[in-house]
Amino acid sequence: MKFLIKKQIVKFRICHYNPDLDDKPYFIDYDIPYTDRQVIMDALHYIFQNINSSLAYRWNCRSGQCGSCSININSVPGLACRINVDPSKKYVLEPLYNFPVIRDLVVDLGIGFKRLAKLRPYLERISTPDRPEKLTRESLSTAMDLHSCIQCFSCYAACPVVSSTKQEFSGPIAMRELARFEFDPRDEGDRVQMAVSSGLYDCTSCELCKEVCIPKHIDTRRKAIEGLRARAVERNMGPLEEHQSFIDKIKNTGYSIDVITKPFTDQVPSIIDVEDPIDEVTFFPGCLINLRLQHVGHNIIEVLRRNYIKLHIPKDFVCCTSVAFRTGSRNVTSDMILKNTKYFEKLEVKKLIALCPGCMSTIKQDWPVVLHEQGAQPYRFEPFDINEYL
Repeated sequence: MKFLIKKQIVKFRICHYNPDLDDKPYFIDYDIPYTDRQVIMDALHYIFQNINSSLAYRWNCRSGQCGSCSININSVPGLACRINVDPSKKYVLEPLYNFPVIRDLVVDLGIGFKRLAKLRPYLERISTPDRPEKLTRESLSTAMDLHSCIQCFSCYAACPVVSSTKQEFSGPIAMRELARFEFDPRDEGDRVQMAVSSGLYDCTSCELCKEVCIPKHIDTRRKAIEGLRARAVERNMGPLEEHQSFIDKIKNTGYSIDVITKPFTDQVPSIIDVEDPIDEVTFFPGCLINLRLQHVGHNIIEVLRRNYIKLHIPKDFVCCTSVAFRTGSRNVTSDMILKNTKYFEKLEVKKLIALCPGCMSTIKQDWPVVLHEQGAQPYRFEPFDINEYL
């Protein structure tokens, strides 16, 4: 007796729209047989070849290098040739946001390319360089990292600031393009001024651009936007007036906000011991918990205490300087970071936890860079977000 193996079926809901015929977009549901190592593009090919030959979508290289197949997959921009199909999920496919639709999943990228063209995306030279021109891998490293963009415009489609301020903010892809030339020692164009005029300080640092940058994973926020902001601060073109008040507070008090009520660190002992502890950590409260949300700090102590965790509360910590990094004011970061790391090392506790995601992101990703630049030793504690630790 032969047994028939039932094929797995994956459900797709795809947006269809022809501006010449339809009043508004509509969706059609498709059931697609699942195959091993199937990607979203394979499903689109199956629909086109077997069910609906009128489906319009772009594709070309199938290897994540041309950027043609970028669409919204369950509301998140991504390359159809790089996203694997999970047979347990349902998929909704739509055209990229922030672009006019030509038909179905095909959008008009003209607005994006026109914005890039206005940035003069080529090396600008005022003087004639010596020959041969000396270039080092180190001097070109940042520019080359940003050069790997394939212009799929996923970051532009994902950016919430572009969605709300299309005229003011040119988008993360434009900032990346400007930074690519700003950090190329051969370029002599005024890229910082162009960036400020194109909405450099409109970015909210949400990092959606990095999340959707598949397969290149370009860190546009840190390497492009914050790098350009740092150059803007050096030239007295930044930060914004509202940002400067926070920077001034860090310089003057060591914290990014004013002291209004009794600080959390003055309300608790430096060591909170428990009977038979299973672990030992340093709790970094950050400016907000220390000076505004003290009750949250007390709740964290209680949670960890009930889990038999011994806590060290740093009495003399200072701001993590996340605000300074985000605004480009890197001139205030090194002293604060060195002070914090030296203080934490003296505690000789191997783990450090924090609740604030901004603090933890800065500690994990920015502090090591500054310590390296200052010729200091890397910190020896292991940083954890509180949820990650628990």
